[in-house]
Amino acid sequence: MSSNKFNNELLSISGFSEFSHQLGMIPNSRILRSEVIPASKDVAEHLKVEEGSRVLELERLMYVNDRPLYYDIAHYSLIRFPDLEKKIATDESTYKVLSKEYHTEILSNDKIIDVIGATKVYANYLECDIGANLFKILKIAYDSNEEPVHLSMFMCETSKVTLTVHRTK
Repeated sequence: MSSNKFNNELLSISGFSEFSHQLGMIPNSRILRSEVIPASKDVAEHLKVEEGSRVLELERLMYVNDRPLYYDIAHYSLIRFPDLEKKIATDESTYKVLSKEYHTEILSNDKIIDVIGATKVYANYLECDIGANLFKILKIAYDSNEEPVHLSMFMCETSKVTLTVHRTK
Protein backbone atom coordinates (compact mmCIF):
# COMPACT_ATOMS: atom_id res chain seq x y z
CA MET A 1 0.00 0.00 0.00
CA SER A 2 1.52 3.33 -1.00
CA SER A 3 1.31 6.45 1.10
CA ASN A 4 0.18 9.83 -0.17
CA LYS A 5 1.92 11.55 2.73
CA PHE A 6 4.83 13.93 2.37
CA ASN A 7 7.88 13.54 4.59
CA ASN A 8 8.91 16.74 6.33
CA GLU A 9 12.35 16.53 7.95
CA LEU A 10 12.06 18.25 11.32
CA LEU A 11 15.75 19.11 11.50
CA SER A 12 15.71 20.71 8.04
CA ILE A 13 16.23 24.44 7.82
CA SER A 14 14.82 24.78 4.32
CA GLY A 15 11.77 26.87 3.59
CA PHE A 16 8.65 25.72 1.76
CA SER A 17 10.02 26.35 -1.74
CA GLU A 18 13.16 24.36 -1.03
CA PHE A 19 11.10 21.60 0.62
CA SER A 20 8.86 21.37 -2.47
CA HIS A 21 11.81 21.26 -4.87
CA GLN A 22 13.35 18.42 -2.81
CA LEU A 23 10.12 16.48 -3.41
CA GLY A 24 10.35 17.22 -7.13
CA MET A 25 7.26 19.42 -6.94
CA ILE A 26 6.69 23.00 -8.02
CA PRO A 27 5.82 25.14 -5.01
CA ASN A 28 2.85 27.44 -5.15
CA SER A 29 1.61 29.77 -2.48
CA ARG A 30 -1.17 32.27 -2.12
CA ILE A 31 -0.80 35.29 0.09
CA LEU A 32 -4.00 35.63 2.07
CA ARG A 33 -2.87 38.73 3.93
CA SER A 34 0.27 40.85 4.14
CA GLU A 35 0.02 43.50 6.82
CA VAL A 36 2.33 45.73 8.81
CA ILE A 37 1.29 45.47 12.45
CA PRO A 38 2.71 46.34 15.89
CA ALA A 39 4.54 43.37 17.42
CA SER A 40 2.59 41.66 20.19
CA LYS A 41 4.48 40.77 23.35
CA ASP A 42 4.91 37.15 22.19
CA VAL A 43 6.11 38.08 18.68
CA ALA A 44 8.45 40.75 20.09
CA GLU A 45 10.03 38.25 22.51
CA HIS A 46 10.66 35.69 19.77
CA LEU A 47 12.05 38.25 17.29
CA LYS A 48 14.00 40.12 20.00
CA VAL A 49 12.40 43.47 19.19
CA GLU A 50 10.47 45.98 21.27
CA GLU A 51 6.80 45.27 21.83
CA GLY A 52 4.87 47.49 19.41
CA SER A 53 7.71 47.54 16.84
CA ARG A 54 6.61 47.32 13.22
CA VAL A 55 6.52 43.74 11.94
CA LEU A 56 5.28 42.18 8.75
CA GLU A 57 2.56 39.59 9.36
CA LEU A 58 2.35 37.35 6.33
CA GLU A 59 -0.53 34.87 6.12
CA ARG A 60 -0.26 32.30 3.33
CA LEU A 61 -1.54 29.03 1.96
CA MET A 62 1.14 26.78 0.50
CA TYR A 63 0.22 24.24 -2.15
CA VAL A 64 1.67 21.02 -3.54
CA ASN A 65 -0.02 19.56 -6.62
CA ASP A 66 -2.61 22.36 -6.45
CA ARG A 67 -3.78 21.11 -3.04
CA PRO A 68 -3.25 23.17 0.11
CA LEU A 69 -0.61 21.55 2.31
CA TYR A 70 0.29 24.29 4.81
CA TYR A 71 -1.45 27.27 6.32
CA ASP A 72 1.22 29.68 7.60
CA ILE A 73 1.39 32.91 9.56
CA ALA A 74 4.89 34.38 9.66
CA HIS A 75 6.30 37.49 11.32
CA TYR A 76 9.38 39.47 10.25
CA SER A 77 10.90 42.53 11.93
CA LEU A 78 10.68 45.57 9.66
CA ILE A 79 13.44 47.19 11.70
CA ARG A 80 15.74 44.41 10.56
CA PHE A 81 14.16 44.01 7.10
CA PRO A 82 12.89 47.45 6.02
CA ASP A 83 10.37 47.42 3.16
CA LEU A 84 10.15 43.61 3.17
CA GLU A 85 6.39 43.92 2.72
CA LYS A 86 7.05 45.49 -0.71
CA LYS A 87 9.43 42.73 -1.81
CA ILE A 88 7.42 39.60 -1.02
CA ALA A 89 5.80 37.96 -4.02
CA THR A 90 3.61 34.88 -4.30
CA ASP A 91 5.91 33.11 -6.71
CA GLU A 92 9.27 33.72 -5.04
CA SER A 93 10.78 32.06 -2.00
CA THR A 94 10.79 34.36 1.01
CA TYR A 95 14.16 32.87 1.97
CA LYS A 96 15.49 33.88 -1.48
CA VAL A 97 14.26 37.43 -0.94
CA LEU A 98 15.97 37.53 2.47
CA SER A 99 19.19 36.25 0.92
CA LYS A 100 19.17 38.48 -2.15
CA GLU A 101 17.86 41.71 -0.64
CA TYR A 102 19.14 41.52 2.95
CA HIS A 103 22.12 39.11 2.70
CA THR A 104 20.52 36.93 5.37
CA GLU A 105 20.70 33.14 5.34
CA ILE A 106 18.70 30.85 7.61
CA LEU A 107 21.17 28.49 9.30
CA SER A 108 19.18 27.04 12.19
CA ASN A 109 15.73 26.91 13.69
CA ASP A 110 13.78 25.78 16.70
CA LYS A 111 10.44 24.03 16.26
CA ILE A 112 7.71 23.36 18.80
CA ILE A 113 5.11 20.87 17.61
CA ASP A 114 1.62 20.30 18.87
CA VAL A 115 -1.48 18.57 17.51
CA ILE A 116 -4.76 20.48 17.44
CA GLY A 117 -8.22 20.01 15.97
CA ALA A 118 -9.00 21.98 12.82
CA THR A 119 -11.26 24.93 13.47
CA LYS A 120 -13.80 25.95 10.84
CA VAL A 121 -11.34 28.56 9.49
CA TYR A 122 -8.37 26.14 9.29
CA ALA A 123 -10.56 23.39 7.82
CA ASN A 124 -11.72 25.77 5.11
CA TYR A 125 -8.16 26.80 4.19
CA LEU A 126 -6.71 23.27 4.31
CA GLU A 127 -9.76 21.61 2.73
CA CYS A 128 -10.18 19.16 5.57
CA ASP A 129 -12.91 18.27 8.06
CA ILE A 130 -13.58 20.43 11.08
CA GLY A 131 -11.86 18.69 13.98
CA ALA A 132 -9.31 16.90 11.75
CA ASN A 133 -5.93 16.51 13.44
CA LEU A 134 -3.46 19.20 12.45
CA PHE A 135 0.21 19.56 13.24
CA LYS A 136 0.70 23.06 14.64
CA ILE A 137 4.37 23.91 14.29
CA LEU A 138 5.90 27.02 15.81
CA LYS A 139 9.23 27.78 14.14
CA ILE A 140 11.81 30.39 15.02
CA ALA A 141 14.45 30.67 12.28
CA TYR A 142 17.94 32.03 13.01
CA ASP A 143 20.84 33.44 11.01
CA SER A 144 24.57 32.66 11.42
CA ASN A 145 24.75 34.92 14.49
CA GLU A 146 21.81 33.08 16.11
CA GLU A 147 19.68 36.20 15.66
CA PRO A 148 16.01 35.49 14.92
CA VAL A 149 15.01 36.03 11.30
CA HIS A 150 11.34 35.12 11.53
CA LEU A 151 8.68 33.53 13.67
CA SER A 152 6.29 31.23 11.88
CA MET A 153 3.27 29.22 12.96
CA PHE A 154 2.19 26.75 10.33
CA MET A 155 -0.37 23.99 10.24
CA CYS A 156 -0.92 20.92 8.13
CA GLU A 157 -3.13 17.87 8.31
CA THR A 158 -1.46 14.98 10.16
CA SER A 159 -2.83 12.63 7.48
CA LYS A 160 -0.85 14.48 4.76
CA VAL A 161 2.57 14.90 6.39
CA THR A 162 4.91 12.57 8.25
CA LEU A 163 7.37 14.43 10.45
CA THR A 164 10.78 12.76 10.36
CA VAL A 165 14.12 13.17 12.15
CA HIS A 166 17.45 12.21 10.62
CA ARG A 167 20.55 12.39 12.81
CA THR A 168 24.08 11.35 12.02
CA LYS A 169 26.85 10.61 14.44
